[in-house]
Amino acid sequence: MCTVTLYHNQQEFYLTMTRDELLERHEAAPYVGEKYCYPVDAQAKGTWFGVSRQGVGIALLNNYLAESHSECRSRGEIILAALQQGNGERIRHWLEQDFQPNHYNPFHLLVVDPISVVVYHWDRDTLIRVPQLDSSNPRTISNPWTMLTSSSGDSLSIIQQRQKNFQRWSRQADQFRSGQEALHSFHLQAGAPPSPSGVLMQRPDRHSKSICQLSWKDEHLHWRYFNQQALVDTQKGAPLIASAELQFPKP
Repeated sequence: MCTVTLYHNQQEFYLTMTRDELLERHEAAPYVGEKYCYPVDAQAKGTWFGVSRQGVGIALLNNYLAESHSECRSRGEIILAALQQGNGERIRHWLEQDFQPNHYNPFHLLVVDPISVVVYHWDRDTLIRVPQLDSSNPRTISNPWTMLTSSSGDSLSIIQQRQKNFQRWSRQADQFRSGQEALHSFHLQAGAPPSPSGVLMQRPDRHSKSICQLSWKDEHLHWRYFNQQALVDTQKGAPLIASAELQFPKP
């Protein structure tokens, strides 16, 4: 259960992801290396959000609307393998030519860099490539906002409700021109009381675990990670403070 939003207008982008997970499934300290960084799942050691210093952001969501099998490998290793390919063009080539998705349960994967946005959908039958933005093809540039979401409980109705909330929010989102504003105005929406359909969700067995954000603006890439404690503190009225962050020049 997760929600990803992206604002991309070819001059800047803000990729933000809220991760929803089981209460007892914890996150380890983020990995920050010379070539890429990512948050870490303490159980499977994989990730759901990766950032390359070459200017690529990747976000992965489980596809609960398709059938899953217990013998499959962890989807958390997909982003780790993708990041090792290099820049956005090489990552997309690997996904479309060499990657073998049949080893994994269904997923949605968003790959963004300064000039391209592509979403891949895997349902254990076909890997579908859906370009959202391509600087060489102006026809793909229709709406700067993109949203993906998933839910393991009452999946279709929750997805539809989140999509409605996002469409209503994005119609007014021209005023939001910073990742911080988009983060506060959409990804911290919990509802009153907190509900499964809220972006910042709460269920008896699951809740929103963390938020990651990558921004590309003003000659810099800026990655921020907000852990569970940061989200809890924010709901109590405290300012949202990153648990880890990294800033580096555009490639």
